[in-house]
Amino acid sequence: MEEKTKDETIKKETNPTPAIPTTAKPKKRSCGCWVVFAIILVILFWSFVIRNFFPFMFYAAVGGFDSSELPDLKEIESTANITPIDEATTGGSNRKKSTASSSPTSPAPTDTSSTESANSGTTEPAPTFLDAYIDLANKSIGGSEMTTKRWVKSKVYIGGREADDALDATYRTCLDWFVADFNTNSGNVKLERNAELADIKIYFMPTEELRTRYETLLPFNIPSSNQNGEMTGSDIVMPNDTDWLDDEKCWSLKHEIIHAIGFPGHTNKVSNSEMSYNPLYITYAGLSSSDQRIIRMLYNSGVPLLTSEQQVRNFFNTHTY
Repeated sequence: MEEKTKDETIKKETNPTPAIPTTAKPKKRSCGCWVVFAIILVILFWSFVIRNFFPFMFYAAVGGFDSSELPDLKEIESTANITPIDEATTGGSNRKKSTASSSPTSPAPTDTSSTESANSGTTEPAPTFLDAYIDLANKSIGGSEMTTKRWVKSKVYIGGREADDALDATYRTCLDWFVADFNTNSGNVKLERNAELADIKIYFMPTEELRTRYETLLPFNIPSSNQNGEMTGSDIVMPNDTDWLDDEKCWSLKHEIIHAIGFPGHTNKVSNSEMSYNPLYITYAGLSSSDQRIIRMLYNSGVPLLTSEQQVRNFFNTHTY
């Protein structure tokens, strides 16, 4: 009995029970997900800050200029030419799309009479073309009297960013037409496209951003002049996110450039002007005969700067127009 126990003890000592292997726990890997998530949060935060407090930082490159140059609404309330563009004035979305052309030679727009006839049954005289010119050159949009102003430097540069994402084919073609028509009708002052040196700058901005910043509709124009009545600059703001057709884009650009060359007002006294109050005359074409005529009156007649409405009437009593 003792021997057996001894043998068993020896067996247990010589054949120990093998240890059961344990599975090693894998080391925890540091997850990069939190890092990525934190980076996204930072980007979203700063995007929100810039978008809401410095919105033009997003869009300066779109127009090709530093948009912070545009003054605040309070600074321009008395001088800004604000031109609402909506379905009521552009004809809505049923308008037929015009085909863009790359030719700088503008097609001749279908012309109508230069002046509106007087209403039948009234004794009021029919407005003259001079009345229409006065509305445009010597009155503000609100109708208050203004003195004559225009560009006097021999070369006035105009442009936005030349890239396709800012000045699309329609705007580029229409701008070429305007420059050609202006230069045909102006003797000493000529327009030239040059985005870098632009005196008349064309900005392209998202509609909602400018509604928020300026509390107004697009597009609009901010002119500047010196005490002698010489135009010194103009900022035109155009939307870059509309569904306008070619004729609507072209009309709105021509309208704002006419403001920028010295015509702050609007008129309903000519039927084929880009400056009509409720324009039925919206074309993808060059300037109408009426608009070319007002350019000749302001830039070729010799009408003095800083002249009042009555002085302008007296001047054109002795000068052809």
